Amino acid sequence: MESGVKRISVVFVLSVFFGINSYFWAIASPIGSGIDDDFHLPSVWCANGDQRDICETVINGDGFVKVPAPLVNAPLCISYQNYKSANCIYKILEADNVLEVGRANELKRFPNGYYKIHNFLVSENIELSIINMRLLNSLIFLCCVLLGFYLTNWAFKWSFILITFLLATPYAMSIIVSNNPSSWLISSMILLTASLFSLIDEVKKSKLMVSLFLIGFCFILSFASRSEGPLYLAIVSTIFTIIFNRKIHRVATLTIILLCALSAYSTVNQPSTLGISSGLSSTGSPEDPSLWFFSVISDFPRFFYGVFGSWGFGWMDFEVPMFVYFFFILFFIGLIFSNLPVIQSNFLVFSTLNFFAITLLVLRVMYLSSNLVGVNIQPRYLLPFLFPVVGSLLIYIPNLINKNMMTLIIFIFFSGISYLFSFHIWIQHFTAGSNNFALNLNSNFEWWWNSFLLPTPLWILSTLIYVSILLFCILGSTTTTPPTRALHAKGKNYYH
Repeated sequence: MESGVKRISVVFVLSVFFGINSYFWAIASPIGSGIDDDFHLPSVWCANGDQRDICETVINGDGFVKVPAPLVNAPLCISYQNYKSANCIYKILEADNVLEVGRANELKRFPNGYYKIHNFLVSENIELSIINMRLLNSLIFLCCVLLGFYLTNWAFKWSFILITFLLATPYAMSIIVSNNPSSWLISSMILLTASLFSLIDEVKKSKLMVSLFLIGFCFILSFASRSEGPLYLAIVSTIFTIIFNRKIHRVATLTIILLCALSAYSTVNQPSTLGISSGLSSTGSPEDPSLWFFSVISDFPRFFYGVFGSWGFGWMDFEVPMFVYFFFILFFIGLIFSNLPVIQSNFLVFSTLNFFAITLLVLRVMYLSSNLVGVNIQPRYLLPFLFPVVGSLLIYIPNLINKNMMTLIIFIFFSGISYLFSFHIWIQHFTAGSNNFALNLNSNFEWWWNSFLLPTPLWILSTLIYVSILLFCILGSTTTTPPTRALHAKGKNYYH
């Protein structure tokens, strides 16, 4: 009973810390600074069609709408402006007129659920609306993490929450706490991974139904967010079902098959960036396929270390110091290889097949559009697969934290330094421009929110909170008493 109270207390503190840090991320960048915000923001404002002072459809069905001018001008003044601050935002926000824009989801070609939900948060105060939407996305992410924590077997609970927060690197956080629908897709993949593996447990019928309900919720979240979302979840679910079919209940298998069938239907009938009907402009297959294949394969690893930040922060095109992604990549590779003797072969096959599945999917889309690495397709499209590919190898190592305590603490120290560098670069870019470096962010900022926190205190507090979250995950592992029936040997059942 006492350990249960301690565990709940640690989880509560973790949730509060993450909520505070999400607020810091939400105000660390101006409106229009997210990837493709020139499309997503007008789509949110026009999710419910004509609304007074919010959206006006110019000609019914043509994809053009009229929205408040800041939604159109803010992304234009920020995107691809590497050495400029966001001081242009002040003048843009003063405008009270409306502008016509042709980049919106008025035709409903893409999922509209995400935009409809966010439309409820639209108000006259555009800045406040933007922050509330970002905080909603972070809340959904946190709920998915906590639900996954609840579902996961005792031996993996704290490993699950620790590795999840580590995989939510600064690059991932910039998307999770943003106005981009990819936030929901990342959250759904985290919960899906935990929900699927909870099916292997010898659980009561009630918990089985909870797991299946949450798997369905993950698919709903993906259907509402991105066109390729259901395809992503269907790939992971199908691979899981094939590998672990003998260990899961027949009802679970039938449920997964039904959800995958619905996902296949959605993928075939809706344009998407990565899918059967690609949303990318196609120029046909390459004239010389062998040369194209050699060029792409030789450069393809950029996609995979790009998900840790080497690509830069999205469409802003400002680089992240190598120090940031070097330690994340080094740690995850090192931890996986050092624990290979205790990683079950089924988990290794699951991870490997997911890796090849996303690789083949990306190659197919690139081939159809004759794209090379670095054109149109970005690492952020692969980001959700971090959780089933990397997470499944690390989360489901019995007693990961106890066996690797010192290694994890050392890594938390270095990841904290990496986070410090990364978040400083992020804030610096918007407050003063990437080429106007200053250690003290308060000394030269040209743009900032009307907030009680100045840039430097926010930067330092955010880093301390990030490190505290990781340390509390390790502390939480000491509050869980293992059941006597649990076994921890390679090849045996790790679930009770």
